[in-house]
Amino acid sequence: MTAIRDAIRGLLDKADRWRDRGINEADTKALFIEPMLGVLGWDVHDLDAVNREYRVYDGTLLDYALKVGGRQRLFVEAKPLLKSLDDKQFIAQTVNYANNEGVVWCVLTNGLQYRTYKTNEPTDMERKLLFEADLEDARNEPRAEEVAKLLSYLSRESIESGRLDQWGEATFTDVRVKSALDGLLADPSARFINLILERLGAGPTLARDKIKHSLGRMALGSPA
Repeated sequence: MTAIRDAIRGLLDKADRWRDRGINEADTKALFIEPMLGVLGWDVHDLDAVNREYRVYDGTLLDYALKVGGRQRLFVEAKPLLKSLDDKQFIAQTVNYANNEGVVWCVLTNGLQYRTYKTNEPTDMERKLLFEADLEDARNEPRAEEVAKLLSYLSRESIESGRLDQWGEATFTDVRVKSALDGLLADPSARFINLILERLGAGPTLARDKIKHSLGRMALGSPA
């Protein structure tokens, strides 16, 4: 993690020196993104690991296709330094490039912000976001380690070992399961209440209405 933190400090120094010059996309890639990819274990000079200007399904050129074992595993779409990444067109472009190529993970970055999306989630584009690592946050020392840790999930080692896959699967699966549970608690079906009655087993009998009201309190997070 030390190497990532050192790289972040160096990139922030560059940003402080050059942010007023209107850094274009090509310079952003050369001076900010590629150095970070290198620290994360992606050799940008090895065509077996990194393809620049990778041609996707519609003939458009993607900035970086990162590969493990000959397979594209992570797409990176670059924008100029300090360019806002909030434009929905940028998000859709990045996610669609990856999804249409069967690549689960993609990153949208302007050299300082790295937004990581899981492309195959059945949800709106913005909700496919797993995390954002903002190098500016690392100026605050207590946050520096957290930013470095987030970026480490984009490392070659993380992709190769499945560490990013595991985090993404747990996060998005938990969200969907929680949503389903919240729905059951807020509006329990007769079958769900019957299952609870079966689980209660022997003991004082609870009326179905009491169980339903109890579930409603749980859904609202109210005290019992």
